[in-house]
Amino acid sequence: MFFHCFKYGFLEAVRQKEIVFWVVIFPIILGLLFKVAFGSVTEKTKFDTIEVAVVVSDENEMFKSVMDGLSEGDEALFKTSYCEEKKALELLENKDVAGVIYGDELEVTVSQSGIEQTIIKQFIVEYKANVSVISDTIKTNPQKLSEVTEMMNSELKANNEVKLIDGDYDPMVSYFYNLIAMTALFGAYMGIFIPIRNQANISQLGARKSCSPIKKSVAISASLCSAIFVQTICMIICVSYLRFVLGIDFGDKLIMVYITAIFSGWVGVALGFFVGSIGKMGEAAKIGLYTAVSLFLCFLSGLMVMNMKQNLEKIGLGWFNKINPAAVISDAFYCLNVYDDYEVYTTKIITMAITIVIFAVLGFIMTRKRKFKSL
Repeated sequence: MFFHCFKYGFLEAVRQKEIVFWVVIFPIILGLLFKVAFGSVTEKTKFDTIEVAVVVSDENEMFKSVMDGLSEGDEALFKTSYCEEKKALELLENKDVAGVIYGDELEVTVSQSGIEQTIIKQFIVEYKANVSVISDTIKTNPQKLSEVTEMMNSELKANNEVKLIDGDYDPMVSYFYNLIAMTALFGAYMGIFIPIRNQANISQLGARKSCSPIKKSVAISASLCSAIFVQTICMIICVSYLRFVLGIDFGDKLIMVYITAIFSGWVGVALGFFVGSIGKMGEAAKIGLYTAVSLFLCFLSGLMVMNMKQNLEKIGLGWFNKINPAAVISDAFYCLNVYDDYEVYTTKIITMAITIVIFAVLGFIMTRKRKFKSL
């Protein structure tokens, strides 16, 4: 009898248009919009070789040799164009170069502010400092000149990657983490239908089921398992679409990403099961209420504004991030991508497990067998 109820629970879930839209179609559309909106931003934030024009005479060969050294290799800091001042300013005006360096005066001209312009200016500041050290060494202690130049060469890193965190992380990926969290929470729609379809005082179908010989606990358990099964499929589709169609980089722990997404989908089903068992509100009212609350939770986790969780920390509401299901789910993906160990990730998974157990138990308690004088 359990598998009979499971089968029809599955068919009932996949035939619900609301479920198909919110759990499958809507995340696909929103994910595509995120990719279009943030894809170019991500590309612009990646460091590339800086185009620079240098106006230098033959009298400053040392500076020219330094620029040549910084312009060599696949990871060169600069791509240098040597030209006269008129041509250099023309390149700058056309934005073909980020800045113009006057090699004789060691001055920089730029047309706008940005990371590349700051790097050029900082390079000139350090170059001037190094030239001053060398000049002073020649005057005061020439025998240490080779030692000083060797030390400067060892410290010079033209384009060296320094890892501030254990993993690779693109800030824009947090929007896609929150998109997965939203998809997981929208799985609650399948959970909401379970009590409504089994409560005699809420729906006509519930009244008919209450008259059937099937134990209510069996019927609800089968429906809950079918909802979890459908939500698992939906979460796999969501992650696969983001990773292999949109090309979102979730790091090198993709299997764990799938597992986390599936587990987070169960959180959504449990929440929906609890909401569906509350009171005598109709199906539309419960769906509307849950949609508003879940979108608000996703907003606070950073779905619409990336730094919302940080803003909550600043105003003393950091504790809410620890209990907000959307924030906990998105943080779990963040931990997978950024940290090498699983300490923080385990905390998030335990929080999700506790959420599932609490709301599933509360849902079972509120949908327990009841008797009615009339329906």
